[in-house]
Amino acid sequence: MSMWEIEGLGELAVQLVAGCSDLSPAQRRTYYAAIYGLQSGYDCSYTHFRCHGPLMQDGFLHMIPLEQHPAYDTQKAAIDAAVANGESWLPMDPSDPESPTAGIFCDGPSHQQSPAPGIYFDVTDPLWAVARMSGHVPELDGPAFEKWGDLSALLNVLTLAAHRFSSGETPEDRDLARAVLKGFYGFAAMHCSWQCEPPAPDNELLVALFANPALKEALTQPTIDWVDERFPVPALPGPDESGMFNPDHVALWRTPLD
Repeated sequence: MSMWEIEGLGELAVQLVAGCSDLSPAQRRTYYAAIYGLQSGYDCSYTHFRCHGPLMQDGFLHMIPLEQHPAYDTQKAAIDAAVANGESWLPMDPSDPESPTAGIFCDGPSHQQSPAPGIYFDVTDPLWAVARMSGHVPELDGPAFEKWGDLSALLNVLTLAAHRFSSGETPEDRDLARAVLKGFYGFAAMHCSWQCEPPAPDNELLVALFANPALKEALTQPTIDWVDERFPVPALPGPDESGMFNPDHVALWRTPLD
């Protein structure tokens, strides 16, 4: 069973980024890549189609017809057979068992909530570079995305959410930013130590985040029920939780609260 709470948190974060009109499409693609990259470290389903509109509009998510698969001319029978057998994830080279995945094939809106039949992939997938060289996808305005490590991705998403919480033009903007900020903050303290090293206390992004008065304000207010339940404000582990969490890691994330 997939980790629906991490999928949901990623979906909220994508919605937040999509609404940041002050960011360029290239900057938004970098945030999308960061969010899905963090999500990929957990047992999560493919959730791009939940937000396919802004992802495709910003040039992060792309689709090509099945016939434009780079190996279709030479391995048509194998690719058609895979699709007929209901396989969704198609390899770049069907003849190579070690071949990386090209993308996910969907046969229409009834499948994975996809908008139309075709092979879907994003700019972090190997198929994107091949499709771009073949002229099957449009040129992007600016670089495809900037690759961040897991820690930088986490801190940059938190920083953006804190900024949107303090500068949101509508209550809805602030509510969404609060949910993303609280969710990813709880995720950072209680979960992400398994995925990336804790930040150093003098990390510039962390220091700026802790100094932002919007952070404590957001963390001490309620948000969406499931976010508060699944990603609570970090508390130091109790005796019965020995070994589950790193107390020093949790204590670091409690700095602006204590």
